[in-house]
Amino acid sequence: MPSTMNPANQPRPPLDPPTRKSLLDDWRVSCFIVFVVALGLRLVHHHDAMKSPLWDHHLPMFDSRFYDKCAREIANGDPLGNEVFFMAPMYQYSLAACYRLVTDDWAQSLLIQNLFGAASCALICWIGRSLWSPSVGLVAGLLASTYGVFIYFDSLLLPYSQNLFLHLAAIAVMLHAADSVFTWQSWLTVGILLGICAIAHGTALTIVPGVLLWIWLDARVRTRRQNFIASGAIVIGCCVMVSIVTIRNYVVGKDIVLLTSNVGMNLYQGNNPDATGTHFPTTFPYKGAKMSDYYDGFKRGPGDLPPSEVSSRIARQALDFMIHNPGRELKLIARKLRLLFNDFEIPINDHFYFFKQYSRTLRWPLPSYGLIAALGLTGAVFGLARWRALFPIYLLLGSQVFAYTATFVLSRYRLVLTASLILFAGAQIVGWVRWARAGSFKPLAASLALCIGLCFWVYTPVGGFNRDYGLGTQYAAVGNIDLKRSAYAEAESSLRRAIKSDWSPYFGDDVIRQRVDCYTKLAQICAQSLRDNDAAANYAKALDMLDQLSKPASSMQRDEIGRAMRDAQQRVGGSLP
Repeated sequence: MPSTMNPANQPRPPLDPPTRKSLLDDWRVSCFIVFVVALGLRLVHHHDAMKSPLWDHHLPMFDSRFYDKCAREIANGDPLGNEVFFMAPMYQYSLAACYRLVTDDWAQSLLIQNLFGAASCALICWIGRSLWSPSVGLVAGLLASTYGVFIYFDSLLLPYSQNLFLHLAAIAVMLHAADSVFTWQSWLTVGILLGICAIAHGTALTIVPGVLLWIWLDARVRTRRQNFIASGAIVIGCCVMVSIVTIRNYVVGKDIVLLTSNVGMNLYQGNNPDATGTHFPTTFPYKGAKMSDYYDGFKRGPGDLPPSEVSSRIARQALDFMIHNPGRELKLIARKLRLLFNDFEIPINDHFYFFKQYSRTLRWPLPSYGLIAALGLTGAVFGLARWRALFPIYLLLGSQVFAYTATFVLSRYRLVLTASLILFAGAQIVGWVRWARAGSFKPLAASLALCIGLCFWVYTPVGGFNRDYGLGTQYAAVGNIDLKRSAYAEAESSLRRAIKSDWSPYFGDDVIRQRVDCYTKLAQICAQSLRDNDAAANYAKALDMLDQLSKPASSMQRDEIGRAMRDAQQRVGGSLP
């Protein structure tokens, strides 16, 4: 609950002109309105999503299957596992608690995730009220409630919605602690929450130094001794939570890994000679360097490197590239900045644009990321006069920019960044109304000009990225699901579209193998419907694709496809010319 304390030496002048009290002045009313709107939109989307072929009793994404597998192992009595964490562990333990205490159905667990997604929107409303005014809180909360990407990720079995909620909760508790009567317990709670954020996603550790700096920059009435106590409590709380994971990693893996062993891989993916600014599939010559190793029950042999050493070696390759190619690295950072604020939602195995066809909610004219980015960046520039009071939101924005220009950009990684932009966007919208009412046309015109310029910047496509990006993997996934449920006509249509579509970020042999798989399954569908000529033709195309591999396909695969092609040819009594 927002405190009424507001020291005289740190005024927070409201952006709203003084008016008589209204119902929306009560923080509980505005936060409740935001929560209800957010939850309603999410439930409609969730209902549609569960009926789509991608989610019909099936987890299509490898990441989701990984978290589901880990959560079920934990819920079934194996809380420690047998190796260091490769992926951030908070989500799998939260999911395991849900499976054990509430429901073991992943689809129903997503309903609980939608509740937390709606709560994130209410937290944005609360923070906006606390740092700006009731109007800013309500506008920002409604922007968050209706933002399609938030809605989309709230119904995916992935940790990014939870990560957003935890970051916002940490900021809210931090603001409440600063506004309330000083107690060391309040600041210890802040530290614990920041530690939990780090367990949910390691990039949260970049926030901690900024929070410690803010304690000393903040002008609220606190003594030097109280600032020392607050700083110490935050450090202790954060270190205790992180150390739980570090100790667990050492106990089960006999390896010192702070949180996860994927740091080196993430750094390399964003900084190497072939880097594009986003994820690209690559393999490393080390066991335990990819998620599939852990999914398949990775166990180290006597000659295998420990995960910490694997991560260190890969990280050194990235650092060597950065040090010896400063010009290319600067261009890469500039490209990542463009991708970070560009309207395009970069997919990996999720695809926001593809999924729109299955969701009424996502097809509605909801706020886009580009609009929020332009409004938010304008609000951040015109809010600099109050930078000290707004430091926590600038910190949230800056930490996310640092984390993902140092690694790589994906749509799923931008959620926390988007929350900070939404708060600044809400402040800018209210600011425009206030300036227009007051006749302050100079700041109104300047901010509108900046916002229009930013719109051109965020909506200008970045080379190599458009809405066709990665559609091949989505059509192939739908085709495979249709094939499993014997919907052969739908499967054939999807697989044909997959072959013709873009398969980014995959390239080279990876794409060829995927298309070989599509042609083979098309041939099987044709054979099933007694179209043996078409079956033989598709098998022949699969063989032609195998010839394009840079590394020859296995003789077993080639022989199997060739045998199936000859069988189809014999059934039609001849051979293809």
